[in-house]
Amino acid sequence: MVLLPLVTRFLAAHPAVNVEIVVNDALVDMVSENFDAGVRFGSGRLYDWEFEKGGVELKIAVTGPLILGDTGLMAQAALQGAGIAFAFESQVADLVAARRLVRVLEDWCPYYSGFYLYYPGRRQVPAALRAFIDFVKQEAT
Repeated sequence: MVLLPLVTRFLAAHPAVNVEIVVNDALVDMVSENFDAGVRFGSGRLYDWEFEKGGVELKIAVTGPLILGDTGLMAQAALQGAGIAFAFESQVADLVAARRLVRVLEDWCPYYSGFYLYYPGRRQVPAALRAFIDFVKQEAT
């Protein structure tokens, strides 16, 4: 949703660079796994649901019998009556438009700060990673 459009534009501008994307919701030791960088939403732990309305901000550490790290699975679980899902609107728009899912707490939906690019502290950041970091910073402006 966020990374792939950036990566494809980056690769168009840097055709000599190769990018491998691994999707993993677990906390990974990037150094021992030989990753150059990672992308994670927020602080690298179970995500607290965030709500905002009229300047009042709430963060709720949600618990329950089912914890899912994939929006598709969350939507399927909600469709099967397992509870509510906290999802990006763009990822469930078709289900909402078809009235298979309904929005709840719509007036509490916050603006989110987005995803974070992180990488091991090194004296020498690989040239391709440095180029990607610079590219992402430029795209963000």
